[in-house]
Amino acid sequence: MKTAKEYRKQAIETLRGNWKSGVISCLILGLIYAVFYAPSFISAQVAGESTTITYVLMVVTLVGMCFVFFPFYIANITAYLRKIRGSEHSILEDTRDIFVNRFKRILEIGLFYFCTAICMAIVASILATAIVIAVFTATHGGLDISMLKTPESLAMITATICIAVIVLMIPVYIYYLAISPAFWAHEDYTDSFYDLIKRSRYMMRGHKWQLFCLYLSFIGWMFLGILTLGIGYLWLMPYTFASLAHFYEDVRMEYEENVNENENEDENENENV
Repeated sequence: MKTAKEYRKQAIETLRGNWKSGVISCLILGLIYAVFYAPSFISAQVAGESTTITYVLMVVTLVGMCFVFFPFYIANITAYLRKIRGSEHSILEDTRDIFVNRFKRILEIGLFYFCTAICMAIVASILATAIVIAVFTATHGGLDISMLKTPESLAMITATICIAVIVLMIPVYIYYLAISPAFWAHEDYTDSFYDLIKRSRYMMRGHKWQLFCLYLSFIGWMFLGILTLGIGYLWLMPYTFASLAHFYEDVRMEYEENVNENENEDENENENV
């Protein structure tokens, strides 16, 4: 396996002559997000969070994210896998092809990631609340509403919740790293959805730390993107997606080699029997 720096270097080579298509596809992704998210956000700020129209727009946002944004997102990052394999089409054309012809497949993956994230976030929040209550019960004899009125207690409660959530999200992120190959594996395997997730987890055995380091190597660019009011992300996202596609390709090749070795060993054992 290569280092994060080597994957980023490969990504730049892949994007040479393809930046325009990559930027346009990410711009479309951002516009899709804005179209579905902005109305509910504006309604909540103007009309209030408890109005009927806000609830309706929130449902529209949820449906749009699940059935349009996430499938397009997965189609977009899969297009980079095709590009590193020598696709003659532009990234935008491959994104469109995957979105149209593999919609059901990528919808399953998108819904799984979304529902898993929501469920784990709820569990983490409940556990964080339980931890806060336990800490204050042990140190202050219980958690009282009056504590929220004093800056010291409020700061302590906030800090405890933040620490608890961060700690509880670590296993969530590890699980996300373990199943991340599914974003690209649907291009190579016709397994059922659950078998695809199992295959992805097998691929990532021993490689989760490497993937984490690859994500971590983009932190500087992320801050730069924030300083440019998000405009820099139009170039950062193709850069990141191409790097991840190269990482997946190496993980997949190693996985295939291991599978072939195991099959050969089984055949030899059967012959000896």
